Amino acid sequence: MLCDKFQYNDMCKVAVLSITAANAGITLSSASLVVFAELFWNPGILTQAEDRVHRIGQQNCVMVQYLVAKGTADDYIWPLVRNKLDTLSKAGLSKDNFYDVDLKTCADSKQKTLDDWFGLEDDESWLDLLEQDDKECVAKSDDECGAVKKPKVG
Repeated sequence: MLCDKFQYNDMCKVAVLSITAANAGITLSSASLVVFAELFWNPGILTQAEDRVHRIGQQNCVMVQYLVAKGTADDYIWPLVRNKLDTLSKAGLSKDNFYDVDLKTCADSKQKTLDDWFGLEDDESWLDLLEQDDKECVAKSDDECGAVKKPKVG
C-alpha cells in the first residue's frame, strides 16, 4: 500500500492524498507537515484527516496548513467550516484546531495566482514557466531541502 510506503520508507518524502480517501483508517505519523489543497464542507472530515498525522508514534511537531484560494468556492466554504467548528466548540463537541488560522498571502513575485495560470491557457509560454519552477523546486533529499527556494510569506 502506498500509505505504508510513505509511513515506513525513509526515501519516500511526500504523499499526495485526497481528504476523503485519507481521513480514516490510516496512520501517517511519519509526516510533520500537512498541506491541504482542498476543503471539505464537513469539519469532522477535515479534523479526521488532520488526525492521521497526530497518532501514537508521532515524534515531531506537526504543522497543518490549508490553502484557501481567494475568489474561489473556498471563500464560501471556509467561513461555513469555521462557523460549524464554532458551534461545535460552544456545544463542547470540538477542539479548537482552526482558531489559530493565520491568513497570509504569498508576496513572492514568482508566485502565480490562479488567475495568472488560467489566463495563460491560450499561450504556450506557461510550459516554460512550469519547467523553470520544477528546476528550482525539486529536492531529492533532506540535505537538498535547504537549497530549495521557499516562497516568501508576508
